[in-house]
Amino acid sequence: MNATTESLKCPVCGEPAEPGHLGCEACGADLHAPVSDSGHWLSSTAPKTPCTECGGDDFGRQGYCTSCGKRRTRTSDRTELDLSTIAAATDFGKRHSYNQDAMAIGRLQKVTAGLVCDGVSSSTFSELAALDAVEAGIATTLAALADGRTVEQAAMAAVQEAQRAAAAAGRPHPDNPPSCTYVGAILSENGIHITWIGDSRAYWVTKDRAYCLTVDDTHTGRLAAMNVPSNDERYHTPYANALLCWLGADAPELEPNMRLITPDEPGLLVICSDGLSGYLETDDQLAHIIDPALSHAGIATALTEWARRRGGRDNISVVVAAYPPVPMDDRKGSNS
Repeated sequence: MNATTESLKCPVCGEPAEPGHLGCEACGADLHAPVSDSGHWLSSTAPKTPCTECGGDDFGRQGYCTSCGKRRTRTSDRTELDLSTIAAATDFGKRHSYNQDAMAIGRLQKVTAGLVCDGVSSSTFSELAALDAVEAGIATTLAALADGRTVEQAAMAAVQEAQRAAAAAGRPHPDNPPSCTYVGAILSENGIHITWIGDSRAYWVTKDRAYCLTVDDTHTGRLAAMNVPSNDERYHTPYANALLCWLGADAPELEPNMRLITPDEPGLLVICSDGLSGYLETDDQLAHIIDPALSHAGIATALTEWARRRGGRDNISVVVAAYPPVPMDDRKGSNS
């Protein structure tokens, strides 16, 4: 396929494109990259639009317009990603001026993968770490699987590359480098592999039950995981909810948490930032607010809207994936 082909379509999302365009306006994918066996992925990177202040189209690495100085963020404030058996949605909420979350989803034959990174708002330009981390992580996941590495090896390679990417984003800001959390999932016929650092979460959801699969990397999270009574004074220290682990140039030594589950029935995996999980009073509440009649993209969007209605005090990002991950071509009535 070349730039003069009249029927040019995006190899990732299938949207039509104008001859001569290099990138897909719908998802940002390279229109002229060969379709290979290394899978397809989408991320929540923002479309490259002109400056809203002066109309300029030249921006520096941190997103500042070189003409007027107005900043354009690299993450989408609100978007939906859809690869049928895995989908995602993000919303910047009601109290933030822009989105510091980033997410990515991908598929490779009978395997799907999703990532969510929540930028730490106290760090400089945290969305840069989050976006670079999810894009490095999802690309590495699919490439490693295509090379024949095991799911566990692919997951480890992905989080290592995500850390390198987040750390690189911090080089221009040595005093307070951007940082982010990380939660990733790889769904194959053999089970669901979860990797996480920080307090973004993964949930397994069936018809009427939901279970959190992750333990927050905070003192509060670890105390709760050990069933320490809620009246213990350690829950109420000033730094009880501070992150103990994260990705970025100032992160501690990388020691990701990993978990493999092998469900004995079909269900949904939900991974999310704390913009959603922070409003859940119990794990099971997640199962009760999901409408099974919706598509996976519809569920992801509905969950972001649910969190907004409860206050939207933080950015909200949600990935929803089917288990087992049936290939798109094998699904009757696929909407893709």
